[in-house]
Amino acid sequence: MPPATASPLPPRVPASAAPKPDAPLPPTYVNKTGFKAVVPPGLKKSFVICLGDDPEDIKKWREERRKKWPSRANVAEKLKAGIVPSPSKPASTDNRRTCNYFLKNGKCSKGDSCTFKHDEEAHNEYKRVGEKRIKDRADQLESFGSLPKKTRKEGILDKLLEAEEKDEEATTLAIIRYLVGVDFLQPQSISKSSNTDNTANNEKDEHV
Repeated sequence: MPPATASPLPPRVPASAAPKPDAPLPPTYVNKTGFKAVVPPGLKKSFVICLGDDPEDIKKWREERRKKWPSRANVAEKLKAGIVPSPSKPASTDNRRTCNYFLKNGKCSKGDSCTFKHDEEAHNEYKRVGEKRIKDRADQLESFGSLPKKTRKEGILDKLLEAEEKDEEATTLAIIRYLVGVDFLQPQSISKSSNTDNTANNEKDEHV
C-alpha cells in the first residue's frame, strides 16, 4: 500500500490584500443613493439592498424591513387581508378508530363515554361523498332514461310469430270496440235503477 501523501497547503494571503474593517466602500457604491433588488446565486427570491450609505435610504430601508417583519400585528393584518393563508390545523394524534354511528349520523348516543373517535371532519367528508354519489346516481338514471332504447335483433322465431301477433292484436281491438259499442262496461246497478224508475213512472201514469 503506497504511503499517504499530505495535501498541499493553500497559498498564504498577503496582509495587504486582507479586507480591513474600516476599508472604504468600493468605487461602484461611492456617492450612490437608492435601492436595488438583487437575487443571490441559487435562490429565486430577491432582496432589496441600499446602493449607498445615505441616512435617508437607510432609514427607509429599516422601515420597510419593520413592515415585512413577521410580528403578531403584521401577521394578523395580513391574515385579515387574505394575503397570508391561515395556519393549518395540526394533525390529530388520536389513533383511535372512528365511531361508525358518529361518522354516518354526526352524533352518538354514548357521547363522550364512547371508546371510538368522534371526528367532525370525517363526518362532513362522509356526508359530502354520500350526497355526491346520490346526485351522480340520479344523473346517471336520468341520462339512461333520455337515451333511445336499443332495438333487440329479431330472431327467426320472432319473424315466424310476427303475423300471429298482429292477428291477436287486431282481434283484441275488435273485441274492445264491440264491448264499448254495446255499453258492456256500464254498471248493472245503474241500468237496473233506471228500469225501476221507468216502471214506477208508468204505473203512476196509469193510476192518474
